[in-house]
Amino acid sequence: MPAAVLKNAHQLLRNWALGVDESGTIVEIIPVDELGAAVAQLKEYPDEIWSAAPIMMHAHLESYDAPSESWQRSSFAEWVTALLSWRSQERLNFHQSARASLKELAENGCALVLAQSSESEEAIATDGNLPALINWCEIFAPDESEASTLFELNKTKAHDGISLHAPFSVSVKLATKLFSAGGPVSLHLGEHTDEREALKGRGQLAEMIAKLSGQSPAQDWDSPISWLKEVGGLRRGVLAVHCGDLDRGELQTLEMNGVAIAWCPGTHEYFSRSTPNFFHAGLLPPFIGCDSRASNNCLDPIREFELANTILPDYSPEEWWDALTVRPAEWLARPEFGQLSVGKKMCALRFEDTSPTSASQFLSQVARNGRQLRRGVLALA
Repeated sequence: MPAAVLKNAHQLLRNWALGVDESGTIVEIIPVDELGAAVAQLKEYPDEIWSAAPIMMHAHLESYDAPSESWQRSSFAEWVTALLSWRSQERLNFHQSARASLKELAENGCALVLAQSSESEEAIATDGNLPALINWCEIFAPDESEASTLFELNKTKAHDGISLHAPFSVSVKLATKLFSAGGPVSLHLGEHTDEREALKGRGQLAEMIAKLSGQSPAQDWDSPISWLKEVGGLRRGVLAVHCGDLDRGELQTLEMNGVAIAWCPGTHEYFSRSTPNFFHAGLLPPFIGCDSRASNNCLDPIREFELANTILPDYSPEEWWDALTVRPAEWLARPEFGQLSVGKKMCALRFEDTSPTSASQFLSQVARNGRQLRRGVLALA
């Protein structure tokens, strides 16, 4: 029994107890005054509020030791150049970086993470600890000759799904094949103006991709949305990541076709990008991700929540909390996460009790000062 339970973004229950079975599943949530003699069995946490632990909908686990603070950020092509140069040097290997990234996410309260991995075909060892991991194979393949080989990666045991790097870095042939297969696919989309130029075969980014692939930049697309439509990616089951450079009409096209969006506030801040158009396009808040240490200062779902509320305050803290918990659990078909309610996994993020009287008041406090209020995670397996 904590002081209060944030059952979901709209319900704060005071003086309620949670009953958990041996599998770590919540089997009962009941007012304490209805427990009778069973009240003697309670383990009390009198100065804490518990909520469902958050879900990160986009993360790269490599690059944990990237010296990203020193990299050029005004040009995305120059940032990519710095990243690729660093990757050719001595650094943590993929599995060392993945373990460090997952450890930081766990310590900061992440329950589940959707990760995109491009540097290893081997499974990531998690030892059954939090956060739970969904790992999709990220493909960077501007050369069409690689299409058949890379398509087979989706069938390996090491990956749970497919992630295309971006429209400018994946061949039309491969993208069409993957989208037509009908499964879930994620990709970086509409992240920056350099992407628009590259899709027209112009600019530093197009030149870089041409050098890497050995082919001249021959693409000529009006927008990232035009590319996505051409390759069959305007459909449900597609997760578009970032989307901060898309205009209202482009965002509404994604919405009308069932494409979900994940946005990374920490990366948005890292690059000092303009305010996204999600709210003015009439969309629900996008899912939240943290990207990687190559474009973020830390891997922390509560910091992302704070930044989301700061950058886009038109949405309420309750709406942002839904985007961090229950909605991504539904999209990923992982219903055991996202809420503290009967039938869900007992995975609670613990906060100091500052005596709020409603879910709205509590989440407003977390939006302003969540990292200071956070105490850790209580997860029962």
